[in-house]
Amino acid sequence: FFSGSMAKFVDLFGPELVGKEGPVSTSAALEGKIVGVYFSAHWCPPCRQFTPQLADAYSSTLKSKGFEVVFVSMDRSEDDFKAYHGSMPWLARPFSSTVEDIYGSVFIQGGTVGMASYHFDAKDDCYLSYSNAPAHWALDDGTPMPERKPFEECSFDKSTRTFRGKVTWPGTTSFLGGVKCGEYRMVFDPEFARIIDGEIKLTGVDGDDRGTVLFGTELEYSRLMAKHALESKFKVQGIPTLVVLNSDGTVITKDGRAQVIQNLEGFPWLPDTELRDKCDQIFDIYDEDKDGFLNCKEIGKLALETGGGALPESEFVQVAALLACDPKKGITKDALFKGYTEMGMGDIAKDLALASDPKTRKKAQILAVAKEGTRLNAEQLSMIFDQYDPEKELTKAEFRALWGNLGFQEEFMQTYFTTLDTDENGLISFKELLAGLTVCSGADVDETAKFLMKVFDTHGNGVLEKDEFDAAMRASIKVLKAAVLSALEPMMMVMGGPAAMSAAVGADGEAKDVMQEIMKSFDEEMNLPEPEDLQEAFDQIDANQDGKLTLEELTEAMKKDSGLAKVLLPSNLDLEGDPFGGACSVM
Repeated sequence: FFSGSMAKFVDLFGPELVGKEGPVSTSAALEGKIVGVYFSAHWCPPCRQFTPQLADAYSSTLKSKGFEVVFVSMDRSEDDFKAYHGSMPWLARPFSSTVEDIYGSVFIQGGTVGMASYHFDAKDDCYLSYSNAPAHWALDDGTPMPERKPFEECSFDKSTRTFRGKVTWPGTTSFLGGVKCGEYRMVFDPEFARIIDGEIKLTGVDGDDRGTVLFGTELEYSRLMAKHALESKFKVQGIPTLVVLNSDGTVITKDGRAQVIQNLEGFPWLPDTELRDKCDQIFDIYDEDKDGFLNCKEIGKLALETGGGALPESEFVQVAALLACDPKKGITKDALFKGYTEMGMGDIAKDLALASDPKTRKKAQILAVAKEGTRLNAEQLSMIFDQYDPEKELTKAEFRALWGNLGFQEEFMQTYFTTLDTDENGLISFKELLAGLTVCSGADVDETAKFLMKVFDTHGNGVLEKDEFDAAMRASIKVLKAAVLSALEPMMMVMGGPAAMSAAVGADGEAKDVMQEIMKSFDEEMNLPEPEDLQEAFDQIDANQDGKLTLEELTEAMKKDSGLAKVLLPSNLDLEGDPFGGACSVM
C-alpha cells in the first residue's frame, strides 16, 4: 500500500513516470521529495527561455536539496514531447493526446498579449480570462477587464467537436464601443491542436448587428493545448507554470517560476506558518459577514484602519483582478496572503497589531471622517485625538486644559468655548472641536474673520471696540512670547543655564542679560506689536475711523496682512502651508 502522500502523487501522475532510461515508479521517485509540476511546451517561447534557467537551478542547487521536477507536456505531438523532454534533466508525466470531451481537457491560450484565453473546466464552468490584458484595456464604462467572464448557455457536440457559448455584459456595461453580446462558435480539429472553423457574432446595446469576427482570420489562436485534470486542478492560466508541492502533496506555491528566478536561496519556499496565521487572523477580523470573502466594504475598512487610506470601489476591482478574485465575491484568505507576501500590499505583523486594537481602529475611523470635514492634516488630527477622547464631550474645564495646551489665549477661553459650542448644550463635541480647529488653521480668511469676531466681541454688539481689540492683542502677544521662552529653554541649558546666560559680558565690557538680548532680537525679527503700538494698529484697521472694527474691516485687514490672523490666533499646531505665515505689519 502507498502512504497517503505517495497515493496523492500516483493519483496526479499515474503509477509510472518517464525517466531518461525508461519508466520510473512514481512512488519511488517522489517519496519524501518537494515536487515541481512543470507545465511547458516547446512551441512556447517563454517556456524555451525559462526551461534552461530551471535546468541550471535544478542541477546546481535544487536536486541536491530534495527537489524533483515532473514535466507535464503541453506539446501538440508525442514527437514534440520526446524532443523537448530530451533537453530536460528530470522526469515527465507520460504524454497523452487523447481528448474526447472538451471539458477539463482543453484550454486556449491567447496568441498575443491582451487576447483572452478560453477555459473549459466543466460544462458549468467555461469562461474567458483577461488576466494578461494590458492596463489600457477596459470596458466601455472604464471598468477593468474581468479576471473571469463566464460563458452562458454552453454546449459541446462531440461528433463535430463544436463548442457554443454566449457572453453578455450586464446592465449598461458594454465592450469595444457598444458591443453588448457575443455568440461564440468554435470547431476544433481532431487533435484539438487548433480551431478550424468558427466565429463570434456581435450584438450592440440596442440589439443591432455589430458584425461577425471569424476564427482563423481576424482571430488567430494557434496555441490550443490538450489539457489534463492537472491543469484544471491547479487552474493553470498560461505557460510556463511551475507548481511546487510539498512532500505530502499540498501546494506550497503556484508561482514556482518566480521563486526560481528571484528567490532560489529561499528554497523550499515554504510559507511562514506564523505569518500565515497572523494573516488569517486579519482576515477573520474583517470578514464581518463570515462568508469567507473580504468584500469591497470589508477590505476598505482593512485598508483604512491599518493606515492605507480609503479604497474606492474602482481600486478594489483592480486589486481583486490582480489577486485573481471575483470582485463580486471578494478577496479570499489565500489571495490576501498572496497580496501581503508576493505583492507587497502591507506588513502583516504591523497590520494585525493595528487591527487587534479597538481604540486604534476607532481612531482610524474617526480621523478618516474628520479628515474629510476639516483641513487639518493627519498628524494634527492624530495629535488632537491622542489628547482627547472623541467618544465624550468636553466640559468647560476639560476644554480649557486642551485648548490651552494648543496655545490659545487663556483670557478668552469662555468666548472660545461659547463660539465652538454651536448646539449650545454646554459641552464641546469632537465634531465641534475639529470645526473650530479647522477655522483656526484654514485658508478661508472670511471664515476665520467671522470666528475671531465672535471670540473677541465680549460686548456682544457685533463689532470690535478699542478695548476689545487691545485685550485680544495683549493676550495674543503674551501667548506668543511665552511660546518663545519655552522654545529657548533648551538653548539656555546648552549654554550653561540661566546663570551663565545672565553673566555674559558684551563687547563693551558690560554684563548683559543674554536672554533679554535674544528676546529683543526675536521681537525685531518677528515684528511683534508692543501694547503701546495697539492704537496705531487699531487706527489702520478702522477704515472709516469710527472707533469700531466691523467684520468687513477686520476681514479686509486680514487679507492685506497675513500676519494679523497669526497674531490673533496663536497656536502650537504645526500647520502645513500656514496661510497666516509672516510677520504682522499693521503696527
